[in-house]
Amino acid sequence: PLDEGLKSTREHLDLCLQTHAAGGKVWFEPASLVTYVAPPPVDASDVPYFMLRWSEAWNVSSLNHFCDKYGLDDSYKRRLGIMRARRQVVFDPLRKVTRTVLDTRGDAAFGKVLGRAEREVNKLVVRAG
Repeated sequence: PLDEGLKSTREHLDLCLQTHAAGGKVWFEPASLVTYVAPPPVDASDVPYFMLRWSEAWNVSSLNHFCDKYGLDDSYKRRLGIMRARRQVVFDPLRKVTRTVLDTRGDAAFGKVLGRAEREVNKLVVRAG
């Protein structure tokens, strides 16, 4: 069974590790190239779920659970920064506009403000979710 403690990340790794532990085969192709494609623009009706699914709370909980389950070093938790960036795709349409309207410095400053605001809104989404 899938581990319900992994709410937002590492499900695929857990499934492979569980399969291997149960005596099943997990295939690895060294020449393969895996690419995670960003999702298409998030529909407005999907934003609350998207924000919860990739929320800081769910990411931290999932990563901690995975590290505890497999005895991984705390340094593995550096993955949180990458997971945090996933939520930013919600703002891609807005960022497309700011990149054309603002100069490079203005857009970078706007991105920082937007990132901070997103983290606060994300906390509210988790509480409401």
